[in-house]
Amino acid sequence: TTQCLISEIDLSGTKKLQIDTSLGTPVRIFVTGDITLKGSSQIRHITNSSQAAMVGLFGNLVNNDDNDDQSISLRGGTQIYNIWMYFPDANVGINGGGNVDNIYGTVWAKSWDGSSSNVANIVVPPDMAEGIENFYEGASIGAKDYLAVSASKWRTLITK
Repeated sequence: TTQCLISEIDLSGTKKLQIDTSLGTPVRIFVTGDITLKGSSQIRHITNSSQAAMVGLFGNLVNNDDNDDQSISLRGGTQIYNIWMYFPDANVGINGGGNVDNIYGTVWAKSWDGSSSNVANIVVPPDMAEGIENFYEGASIGAKDYLAVSASKWRTLITK
């Protein structure tokens, strides 16, 4: 497993962050700040398999206050594609939407700010639940395609 820690993701225009797992190595990206996508920018997982869960974006751990300490903001025709996102202390929102699948994958967040667009799209891959169970030891899956319980500490996600 490849892991990295970054402070934020801020993409605009046609910029792309591409994560290639075609050699079979899962990738875990830990983000301490916000994720902001504008225009037609993308975070895209490139793979030879259909396993979207091979790439995980992880936010800060949830704390006991009522505030959302992180945000994931998608504006315009932006996309986060083929990725599992776990942001238990973040607010997620899609504004604009465009005619694309804004999120193809799953997102676990503290709150949803909804969307000011009537064309915002979130698509959950049919094999996402199985992928999360395969790539994240200790995670459990509840009803089909929904993450019911996950790791409560980053250490449980780090492979030794």
